[in-house]
Amino acid sequence: MNTFSRYWLHVSIYLLGTAAHAQNAGNLIINGNFDAQKVSTLSGFVYNIKSLGSDHDELADWESTNYSSPDYYATNAPNRSQTNPNSSVIGSFTPYNYSASPSAHNGCIGLVTIGYVNQPPSYSEYVTQKLAAPLSTSRTYYASMQVYRARVSEYVTTIGLDITTNNQIDYANGSNKHFVASGVGIQSPGYITAQQWTPVRGTFQGNGGQYINIGNLQPGNYQQTSPYIPTPQPHVETAYQYIDDVQVYPINIAGSDAIVYCGMPTTIGENYTIPGATYSWSTNPSTSSLPSTPQLTVNPAVSTVYTLTVTLPNGTVFSSSATVEVNEAEMYAIDSEDGNTCTNGGTIFYVPLYTPGPYDPAYAGTNGITWSISGQAYGGNWGPSPISGRPALWVVPNRSIIQPQYEVTMTYHYANGCTATNTNYLGWDWSVCYPYRQAYSVKPNPAASELVVARTPFANNNAAESRDASAQSPIEVRLYSSFGTLVKEGKTPADQLVIDVQDLPNGIYYLRSGTGKNAVSKAIEVRH
Repeated sequence: MNTFSRYWLHVSIYLLGTAAHAQNAGNLIINGNFDAQKVSTLSGFVYNIKSLGSDHDELADWESTNYSSPDYYATNAPNRSQTNPNSSVIGSFTPYNYSASPSAHNGCIGLVTIGYVNQPPSYSEYVTQKLAAPLSTSRTYYASMQVYRARVSEYVTTIGLDITTNNQIDYANGSNKHFVASGVGIQSPGYITAQQWTPVRGTFQGNGGQYINIGNLQPGNYQQTSPYIPTPQPHVETAYQYIDDVQVYPINIAGSDAIVYCGMPTTIGENYTIPGATYSWSTNPSTSSLPSTPQLTVNPAVSTVYTLTVTLPNGTVFSSSATVEVNEAEMYAIDSEDGNTCTNGGTIFYVPLYTPGPYDPAYAGTNGITWSISGQAYGGNWGPSPISGRPALWVVPNRSIIQPQYEVTMTYHYANGCTATNTNYLGWDWSVCYPYRQAYSVKPNPAASELVVARTPFANNNAAESRDASAQSPIEVRLYSSFGTLVKEGKTPADQLVIDVQDLPNGIYYLRSGTGKNAVSKAIEVRH
C-alpha cells in the first residue's frame, strides 16, 4: 500500500466470490503465484489481503501475519488504480511471468518496512499461509521466491520466508509486531538493489512446521539511499518489495528400497519436477542410459542400486540411492486334496495355492502350468479336482508298491516370461487301502541308528495264501540309496530283523523286503 493510506485501518471484510487454489505438483505452497482470487472483480483498493483492519479480502489462501495491511497487485485490477502494476504509486512494474492474455491475473503482493531515521522500524508487513503438508524432519527442502524492489523504495536485506510449527497470526491489541524468525527457511544474501525480479532461494532441513511467513525477517536491516518520493515526511525511511512465485519443494529422492520378482517392474523416485532443476540417474551395476526424469519405472534383471542426482537452480547438488533387489519368482506351496484315495481309484490331487492366477497381483496373467513327475508313479493329468473343483494335478501312484515315493514339480509360466516352480516330495501308504499286503513293519522312520523290520499279522482273511507264504518265509531286506545302490542287507527266520544305519549319511533310502507278491518297498529317511 502507499504511504498516503498506510495508516488506514478498517475492520470490515467482504467476499464477492471464490477462486481456485493454484498449486503445482510437489510444491507445498498454495497459490504461490498469487493469481487465484476470491472475487470476480477486483476493487483496485489497497488492503486487499485478509488482515485485521482491511476492508477487502481479494487474494485467496493468504493473510497478514500481524496487525498490518499488505497489498495485493494484479493486472486485472482497475486501470490506473493503486494496485494495478501499471499504475502503482510505489512505481510501475511488470509482474513476474507476465502474460498479456486478457484473462491472465498476473498477481503479486507488496510488503513494506517503515521506520524513522536512526530509530528501530515501527511498521513491518508479513503474509502467511498453512502449507499443503507439514515439513518432514527427515527431508531437505528447496525454497524460492522472486523479489522486486519498488522504484521509489529504500534497499532492504534479509527479505525471505520462514517456516514455523505454529500459526504466527497475531492481531493482539492492534499492535504491529515484528516477526521473530525460526531460522528454518531462506533469506536474501544481501540488499535487494535491482529494480527487477531477483530470485531468493536456498535449501533447509524440515522442522515439522506447516506455516510459512514471508517478509523482512530482520526489519532493522534497510538502508536509505534516496528519500521516498513523494512523501510528506522526509525523515521516514520506507523499504518496499514485491513478492511473487513462491515455491517450497521437498528435494526429490530416489525413494525406498524395493524387492521385486523376476520380470516385475517397480517405480522409483517421485513424480514431480522442481522448476529449473535437472535430474540424472546412475546405476550399480551400470546399465544403459536412463531418462533425465525424477521418476523411473525399472525392471532390472539383477539387484541394482539406482542413484538420483538433483542439481537445483542455485547449483546445489543432492544425491540419494535406492536398491531394487531382484528375487526369483516363487509359487505358493502345493495343497494335497487326496480325500479318500482308496475310493478315488488311487488318485491324489495336488493343487497349487492360487485360484488360479498370479500370487502377486503385479504379475501379468499366466501362460499356463507345466508339470513333471518322477519316481514310483504312473503319471498325472491336469484338470479340476473332483473333491473341491479347484484346478489340480492328478497323480496316480504305482499300486504295485505299498508306499510309492515320487516328486511332483509344478511350474507356473507368467506372460512376461518369468517362471515360478514348486517341487514336493510325496508318497502314499497303500496299506491303508490294502492292509493284507503289508507283511512287514519298519520302525522308526526317520531312523538315527537302526531300523527294525518286523513281521506283521494280516488284516484280510482273503489273503490266506499270502499269509501262509509269509509265515514260512524268512525276513529278507535290502536297503538301497536314492541312486539305486545297495548299501545294507539282512536275512533272518525270526519275526524281526535289525539293520544298523548309524554309519550311513543322512538322506532318503529305499528298503525292500519280502519276495514275490509279498515284497514291500518303503522309503526310509536316515537322520542323525
